[in-house]
Amino acid sequence: MDNQEGIKKVREALSNGKCLSVDFYKDGSGASFHFIDPHGDHGLPCDILMSFSIEEAIQCISGFRFGQHKFKTCF
Repeated sequence: MDNQEGIKKVREALSNGKCLSVDFYKDGSGASFHFIDPHGDHGLPCDILMSFSIEEAIQCISGFRFGQHKFKTCF
């Protein structure tokens, strides 16, 4: 899976409420997203953790609002 496809999957998870956590790295280099993908790569639900550079992470979260009560880890 390339990064653009990964970004698309994260954005879908955020919009569907399937994102379990968002962790931004302390050094500012990027972020990881933990989410449930209903189809995965094999047609079955998958628990996925994806990491992105900070530029790609910004693309993932662009346009979304976050509340700390919605995620186990946020910012």
